[in-house]
Amino acid sequence: MIVLFFYVFGYGLGAGPITWLYLADTLPSIGVGFVAMFGDLFAILIGEFYPVLSTSTNLGYVFTFIIYFVCSIIGVIFVYFCIIETKGKSMKKIWEEYGIKKRNL
Repeated sequence: MIVLFFYVFGYGLGAGPITWLYLADTLPSIGVGFVAMFGDLFAILIGEFYPVLSTSTNLGYVFTFIIYFVCSIIGVIFVYFCIIETKGKSMKKIWEEYGIKKRNL
C-alpha cells in the first residue's frame, strides 16, 4: 500500500500534469483534445488488461509490472530524446524546432 501511495504521489508531481502542460504548449486547442482522447483510451486499456495479464501467466503480477516497467522506460527514453524544452518559446518557435514549417499561428 505504501508503494502505491508513492506511485500516485510521484505521478501527480511528474508525468500526470506535465503531459497536459506540454500538450497545451505545443498543440492548437483542437490537437489537445484529440491527443487527450488517446491518453484516456490507453489508460482504459491498461485498466482493462491488468487483470488479464496478472492472471494469464505463471509469473502473475511480476510479469504484468515488468511489462509496465518496460513501457515506462521506453517512455522516458522517448521524452529524453524527442521532446524539446518549451519554456519561454512561442508556439511558432516550438513548431519550427519540430520541423513544422508552414502554419498560421
